Amino acid sequence: MEKIEKGNNGAPIGQSPLPMLQGSRDEDDMPAVRTAEPLARLVPMALCVAALVVMLKNSETNDFGSLSYSDLGAFRYLVHANGICAGYSLLSAIIAAMPRRFTMSQAWTFFFLDQIGVKKES
Repeated sequence: MEKIEKGNNGAPIGQSPLPMLQGSRDEDDMPAVRTAEPLARLVPMALCVAALVVMLKNSETNDFGSLSYSDLGAFRYLVHANGICAGYSLLSAIIAAMPRRFTMSQAWTFFFLDQIGVKKES
């Protein structure tokens, strides 16, 4: 039998350690992550709905008249943006909760859409 010399990372010398990194993780081994991700995606949805309700219910009355969200274009934009972000959070939570394997393309899609949501809320 030929003895295979191994490097510092445990991979045989002259071979890439990438297959070892990819093959060792399975989503079935991490049920806490499968539960935490949908919950973490539902929290922003609740916050967006709360902000949307506060903006819809808020009005100001003083000596000069009354003002509500529908009188200002910026408030209308924020109400619509919060509604879109809440819908995306709900949809992504449903997709994340489905019992199936994630592919790298799905993970990257979620990542990019999450970044767009962060930019929109900023």
